[in-house]
Amino acid sequence: PIEYIHLEHIGLHEECTLDAANLQVSEITGGGEVGKTTILDSVALNLLGGNVHGVVSDGQPEGYIQTRIAGLDIRRTIRNDKTVKLEVRDKRGLAVDRKSQDYLQEFFGGALLRPLELYQMSPKDRVKKILSVVPVDLDRANKKLAGIVGDTWRISEAGEIFSTIEAAYQTIYSDRSRAKKLLDSAAD
Repeated sequence: PIEYIHLEHIGLHEECTLDAANLQVSEITGGGEVGKTTILDSVALNLLGGNVHGVVSDGQPEGYIQTRIAGLDIRRTIRNDKTVKLEVRDKRGLAVDRKSQDYLQEFFGGALLRPLELYQMSPKDRVKKILSVVPVDLDRANKKLAGIVGDTWRISEAGEIFSTIEAAYQTIYSDRSRAKKLLDSAAD
């Protein structure tokens, strides 16, 4: 979970701090155009990098985003000339021992869900993206599936869960329909 977010001269925020270290759930509320989305986008930018055009508050030479997550302290300073300085430190305050952005990409690369991007995806792609982030116990899923349809069907990767279940149910429905037709014709 995200423990801490601090923005300075980012978007509409002169200075904004959210300390969520001891919270199970956090809620960011407010009226329209007050910077809620900026906070969420800043976390994604800080973790994954990306386009920094227009990120720094108007009239400021630079701004920064600082996030503490998963024991890492991440600070990305962005200048108006679009130069970026990224610092990543571990729990002990020591800089990570390889290129910071590569480290973050490996650590968090697929783990972020951006609501607007999810909303714009097709339902199938949305499910794939969510399943790429949410851990799935395939053994447990296969045991549950076997309890319903037998050992004929197996899920080999998380992205196949719904398509495998759908195929299994289609087969069951077809078998049931054939059995009903046979019974109906035998009764005639």
